[in-house]
Amino acid sequence: MVGLNHVFIKSNNLDNTFKFFKDVLEMNIFYSSWDDKILILDCGASYIGFIEKHSKTDHPAGGPCHIAISFEKITHEKLIQKIQSNHSHLKTRGPVEFDDAIRNLGNFKAFFVNDPDNNEIELMCIENQ
Repeated sequence: MVGLNHVFIKSNNLDNTFKFFKDVLEMNIFYSSWDDKILILDCGASYIGFIEKHSKTDHPAGGPCHIAISFEKITHEKLIQKIQSNHSHLKTRGPVEFDDAIRNLGNFKAFFVNDPDNNEIELMCIENQ
């Protein structure tokens, strides 16, 4: 495992969320799209993403609410095979290939699996890691 990549959660009001994290916690914006109601904050080695509740934005990957964990390629492939072979009762999507222009990560693959509480977990494999 490489580590936590990002967490995406809902916000009741994106302006209030931004003010809290900027003014109180002194965090910086990594990416924002106010038209799409998306805010991503830089947390050093990872990110927190927010999407405003009831927005019409169709997130191209998970959720919009999900947790993303990065894995090395060989571990990523083994986990996908294990989930598909031994845990077929779990809800899954993918693998899906992305070109992440926002974070300039290049190409990566994502596989999504829901945990027992129906939280979506994104298993990421970034090609250049």
